[in-house]
Amino acid sequence: MACNKGSSVAEAGSWDGSVWSWKWEKILQQGAAPVLGLLAEFFCCLQQYQLEQNVEDSYGWQHDTENVFTVKSCVKMLNDSKESYLPAALLKPINKLWEIKVPPSLLMFGWRFLLNRIATKEQLFKRGILTDHRDLCCVFCVTEIESLPHLFRSCTYLTNIWKKVYEWMGIEDGFTLDDFMDFLLNCEKVKCHSKRNIMAVIWIATVWSIWLTRNAIVFKNEEVEVFRPVYCGLEYLLYSL
Repeated sequence: MACNKGSSVAEAGSWDGSVWSWKWEKILQQGAAPVLGLLAEFFCCLQQYQLEQNVEDSYGWQHDTENVFTVKSCVKMLNDSKESYLPAALLKPINKLWEIKVPPSLLMFGWRFLLNRIATKEQLFKRGILTDHRDLCCVFCVTEIESLPHLFRSCTYLTNIWKKVYEWMGIEDGFTLDDFMDFLLNCEKVKCHSKRNIMAVIWIATVWSIWLTRNAIVFKNEEVEVFRPVYCGLEYLLYSL
């Protein structure tokens, strides 16, 4: 879990008796801005595990009785997880997501978005990475807690972004703003297959561009004009179709 060359897990925390405590702030300060979001998400995963003293590290595959990885056990794990961990309402939009012709990095972002695995301030607070309520405000409106629904649906500042995209598309009455921001309804309410694909690209480009702008403000302290990066992201993806 090295953030800089030469750092190690031992330098990323300390023992308090028999309890290991991660030094989140130190690691985040060392990390480069482009990877801070990934680091924060990685910390969320680590939070549920507790290290043990005087125990030798080893690799194990928890989905096999003998802790040995096999393709058969992996396939079974994936099939079981689809039923156990993914609500039925998510399977359809996720399947549609993989049909969009955009770069893999955007598909991965869209997948994490639909699963609510984006490292918003609300998620980081739940995982104990952020501890001060004053750090939870949305960087755009600075009035509400930054959660996934707020950031991409109800933020009064970003609603203007969606409205501009909505108007730019020339969508007729009957297709509401909430429909446009909801990926599943976005796909289902557009009857023409080719137009449906374009709408899906616009959807993922919009949420991706908003998230990049948000990260620039949070990690680089930039005062970013929101409209410009959003439109640049849209134009790039549309011209690459």
